[in-house]
Amino acid sequence: MFFSAYIYCFYTKTQEQTRVQQLSENLQEWRYILVLVDKWLNWEKDEYPMIMSGAITTGFFLFWFLNPPVLSALAFAVMCVCVADYVVPRLHEFGISTAEEWTDEKEAKYIEICKNMVWGQGLLLKAYNWARMQREQKPKLFFCAAVICLLFVGFIAGAIPNLFLVYILVTFAVLLPGLHRKGYLLQWKILFLQQFVKIVQKMREGRLK
Repeated sequence: MFFSAYIYCFYTKTQEQTRVQQLSENLQEWRYILVLVDKWLNWEKDEYPMIMSGAITTGFFLFWFLNPPVLSALAFAVMCVCVADYVVPRLHEFGISTAEEWTDEKEAKYIEICKNMVWGQGLLLKAYNWARMQREQKPKLFFCAAVICLLFVGFIAGAIPNLFLVYILVTFAVLLPGLHRKGYLLQWKILFLQQFVKIVQKMREGRLK
């Protein structure tokens, strides 16, 4: 199973290369889908971001229009996960993917995807360890920061319709890899820093006057 294999590899304490090898072996049945999804997320074609944005918008519009109960929506989501977990490993039985279609280029891309997933695992683990260390060493500061962050999240959730907020977050998360690969995030970062420096300079000039 995809999720059990991914979670299992998360807790291994071996070297990164070994973890990459373990993950690539555990997710062999998912390699076709992972490579295909990676192409879409990294915008290998210019129309991919528009198609993904349109699909997400359509899905959220249908959810808003149908307005299903929370339990029904949750059951439908779990059902989709179960169907994917059953169907994806058996794509070759339906003739959708075959071993002959798997090239060295796709294998290299698959290994790169596994490396990125292991890197993400390590990043999450480092963030968790850092938060736990801050909680133990600076409990008061950790408590205040947690309360302020949660209050801010609660304020945002109260000011913006929750479904629209989730739509924005999901769309941004899906488009984020492509934005990073195309260099848009770096451009926005540079633009933000330039504007920030200009504001600081104006504030200093105002104080000097």
